[in-house]
Amino acid sequence: MRSALCGALLLSAPASAGPWIRDPGAFYGKLSVDGFAATDYADPRVRDVAGLRYRGLGPAGYLELGVAPHVQVVAQAPFVFAANTEPDTGWRWRSRGFGDPRVGVGVGGRLRGVPLSLHLIARVPATASPPPPGAPALGDPQVDLSLIGAVGGGWSWRGHTGWALAEAGYLRRTDWSFGPLPGDYVDGLPCHLQVGWTPTREERRLGWVGVDATGQLNLGQSDWSRQAQTVGLFGAVDLGRGLAVEASWSWTWAAVAASRGHGASLGVSWTGSVNPTRGGRQTAR
Repeated sequence: MRSALCGALLLSAPASAGPWIRDPGAFYGKLSVDGFAATDYADPRVRDVAGLRYRGLGPAGYLELGVAPHVQVVAQAPFVFAANTEPDTGWRWRSRGFGDPRVGVGVGGRLRGVPLSLHLIARVPATASPPPPGAPALGDPQVDLSLIGAVGGGWSWRGHTGWALAEAGYLRRTDWSFGPLPGDYVDGLPCHLQVGWTPTREERRLGWVGVDATGQLNLGQSDWSRQAQTVGLFGAVDLGRGLAVEASWSWTWAAVAASRGHGASLGVSWTGSVNPTRGGRQTAR
């Protein structure tokens, strides 16, 4: 089994901001601790392989910042402590370091009142050195470019309010790298669906809860290109002044060249504006 492509690659979902674009100077930032525990690894060459067990944990930062009317930038950077364990012998191989950062720019607006956006996001390898034999990799060795379109809106039903969004796009797995590649990569089609509810009390927002589903379909056969389907739950408690405590859980139930397993995240977010005279869009993540 290729330990270099264990569950570490599923620790960080691609930076994705949805269809709402931040006003100039408005921002959303989050610091979190993210974890992933693999149940097994799906090797495309031999179907399912029990093999090594992956565990990963580490801090991550995420930022959305409005830089111009209808334009924002997004960025994401994780740090990962990871280990592969051989179940029968208990042998363990460890890795630690920065995971692959993601940076991007998005444009958007409204069409007949419906929020729309288009984001171009790049994932850049954090290191050119492959991990030691048996140790988990902290990212992929080449550059990815994603073009993601999003549409969404709010809903109201019997006094309850929330939002829904859908994202889909194209993932270009390039051969740009800092060193030799282990094999051929193929492009993919990512997608994301999300529905959320914003509970209130006496017209004060208490936080938000929701469900989402993420998928990726490879456009061809490859032993090195990840493909996975994930469902999850998320929620937050609104602390006021733009601060919130956020938590999420996810289950990767299907995978190719990646690990199936469970993920969790706990963090603190801040929504505000660097320009005190202007408010910023406050949207649940």
